Amino acid sequence: MIPIDDVLLRLAGTGFRGVSIPPRSGWSERLNDVNHHGLAGLLERARVDALVDLDEQTVERLNIQLDAEAIRAVRLEGELIRMLPVFAELPVVVLRGAVLAHGSYPDPQLRPFTDLDLLVASRDLDRAVDALRGLGYARARPELASGLDAPGEDALTLVHSGGVIVKLHQALAAGDIAPPIGIDELLRRRITVPVGPVAVPAPTWEAHLVAVTVHAVVGERLRRALSIRDVAQLALHPDVDPKEAVELARRWQVSSLFNQGLRAAADAFQLHPPAPAAIPATALLGRPAPSQLVDLAGEAADPRLSPQNPRTLVLRSGSDKTSPPEPRPRQRRWSDERPPRRTPAVSSGGGGEHPPPSGPTGVPPAEDEPDLAHRQSPVTTPPGPTAVPMAVAGTGLLVATALASQLGVNRMGVVSVPLAGILLAVAMSRHIRHRHPNESWVGRWLVAGVLVKLTASYLRYLSLEVSYQGVGDATDYDGYGRQFAQAWLHHGTAPELTDLRRTNFLRWFTGVVYYLFGSNMIAGFFVFGLLALVGSYLWYRATVEAVPAIDKRLYLALMLFAPSVVFWPSSIGKESLMQLGIGVMAIGTGFVLRQRLVLGLAILAPGGWLLWVVRPHLLALVSVAAGCAYLVGRVRSSDQGVGYLLSRPVGLLVITLLVAFTVSQGAKFLGIESLSVSSIERELDQQTEASAQGGSRFDNGGNSLNPLYLPRGAVTVLLRPFPWETDTSTQLLASLESALLAGLLVVRLPSLRRSITDARSSPFLLYCWTLTILYCMTFSSFANFGLLVRQRSLVLPALLVLVSVTPGPARARHPVVGAPIEVPPRVHAHR
Repeated sequence: MIPIDDVLLRLAGTGFRGVSIPPRSGWSERLNDVNHHGLAGLLERARVDALVDLDEQTVERLNIQLDAEAIRAVRLEGELIRMLPVFAELPVVVLRGAVLAHGSYPDPQLRPFTDLDLLVASRDLDRAVDALRGLGYARARPELASGLDAPGEDALTLVHSGGVIVKLHQALAAGDIAPPIGIDELLRRRITVPVGPVAVPAPTWEAHLVAVTVHAVVGERLRRALSIRDVAQLALHPDVDPKEAVELARRWQVSSLFNQGLRAAADAFQLHPPAPAAIPATALLGRPAPSQLVDLAGEAADPRLSPQNPRTLVLRSGSDKTSPPEPRPRQRRWSDERPPRRTPAVSSGGGGEHPPPSGPTGVPPAEDEPDLAHRQSPVTTPPGPTAVPMAVAGTGLLVATALASQLGVNRMGVVSVPLAGILLAVAMSRHIRHRHPNESWVGRWLVAGVLVKLTASYLRYLSLEVSYQGVGDATDYDGYGRQFAQAWLHHGTAPELTDLRRTNFLRWFTGVVYYLFGSNMIAGFFVFGLLALVGSYLWYRATVEAVPAIDKRLYLALMLFAPSVVFWPSSIGKESLMQLGIGVMAIGTGFVLRQRLVLGLAILAPGGWLLWVVRPHLLALVSVAAGCAYLVGRVRSSDQGVGYLLSRPVGLLVITLLVAFTVSQGAKFLGIESLSVSSIERELDQQTEASAQGGSRFDNGGNSLNPLYLPRGAVTVLLRPFPWETDTSTQLLASLESALLAGLLVVRLPSLRRSITDARSSPFLLYCWTLTILYCMTFSSFANFGLLVRQRSLVLPALLVLVSVTPGPARARHPVVGAPIEVPPRVHAHR
């Protein structure tokens, strides 16, 4: 027997065929119970459909409750917008309230929700807490030693100063169910469900049915009418596969709880005759039929619940195409009238006016919200230190170094440049914390990355002086740089250069660095290394903005600390500037692939120019990769209207022209007269002959553009030298790193598979795949390990994107519910 008033159960069953119509009168005395059980929306619908009679005072009280629920729903939907980066970074699903309201009920107003329930694996709990702290959430007080916030609960509660509550669950339901069941499977098979203006990750409907049923039995003890209504609502969901739901319950060892919850829902709403205990749950979950749940496609029992009445709450099967339910006027009205989202102002100590406190989404907390009435008034969370002081200090230090250089002080840059780099990294750290709250950890890693890069630059300088006795490309650039700096400072004669392309550009640019920071090779190494680090961060920023399924921590760790990425582009040389240029091209390509053409092209221009003046063939490879991604990938824009239809062909034309120009420039640089397979292979053979010199030469096995030879070329470019091919300690270290990279590729094979299946839906992955393939095809012609290892560092960022993709399903299926879901206009969703 269900311990709930029969009248409330009859109200909760409104819309189900065969359920007794609730009594017409007596609701004034029962309104508090109605609100407590979450049935205010159903009572309002029953009133509109003339099933119940409410006096004026009761209607007014009911409207107050419905307004409070609508405000809360809009605020929580706004929070889901802010949490989208968290959902992209972590394997998290949204449970119950918001997902059920929008994905299962025909009208979200019928299913109120007071907080956000997120399901996260125990191993990711700390990361989830850190991410939400970046959005302004804090642990509820007092904290319990167990890590949970209430006895018998499976949830850790976080509260925002604006009153929004987020519960991080580690099990399907509170109680004695242990261990947490099916979490990994549930997270791996998650789908997406439209919730207001966004689509959020959610369990499959079968898993949700099991979760909701177990929660109703264990968490609610079958004492809340709305939880029982949830069970029935999901049992009748057109996307639920009964056999799969029963199998999940059996595999998760909750079959008895599952049957108990289903029987309670069936008995409460008279959806079938009482079944003997021997009948399995499949009898209760079969497709709706007169002998089981209800014939939803047939005529309703009561004429006032007829499908011909568009205002009537009638559950329909997936094949039912009758009129949709009435739009949710109250919640939409609150969504339309909500003020623009803004960053809360912080007092500067003056006596000016302060804006009223607001919740995390900019909506003032409603004073009449029942569940939040006992909370304190929200207070503005003060932001952390700003980036301005550190940015000013770092910039000032560089200016002081430049002034000292004008006075002939050349050694100041050895100390001031690293110190300025650290100060600017701290400033960037604070900027990232404000701009990307869910990435508050990135700033700390970036500071560590600066320290590692400075160390690598100094080691690179020592290797030049000790291992190569001061003979190398950097020595040549250093000599020219000193001559240029002296000429510009003391009105001497600058070296004559035929042009400012390729090697000559490096000679001239080294002079610029020496002119600003002093004629000192160590300081020059620091400057070039820090420029390369900027390129590495731009790669990271481009990737996380363009690839939702990226493991941010893994990718940033690889970009900041992978030996080849750190060591080789850290000296006075082309690799450092190319790392910067390709990083600029990556972030510009990311904007172009999101159909932000003007901004993307504006960013691509300086990066493309840098590649063009130094290594035009690299510009050709990057442009071809971007063109393939734009042409083949599913390029999408936030504006899917006329602007998108016009920008797509314009983008194709612009990209085609850029690819044609860059390819011709690359061919001209390499001396290729015609873009034929034979002429390109002939040029590759000449490159092999030119590079096969010195003690690091090796046999590359010949050159061919035949795709059958691509695996061999990829192994050569990415994984050689092998340990048995090494002669020096430097080569041995390079081979050890190659072995680690090979192991990473094997371990991350699921990531590589997903990066292939998601390549079209996330075109930036297609860009990385194409760039890696083209790079392997062309640079496998190098027959010198020293040159090959340095050149490899420039394509590793693209390869590391592919291995950093979060393993999981390639594409989440979108549910189709019985009634269309009305989503508020996009303009309101982003206020």
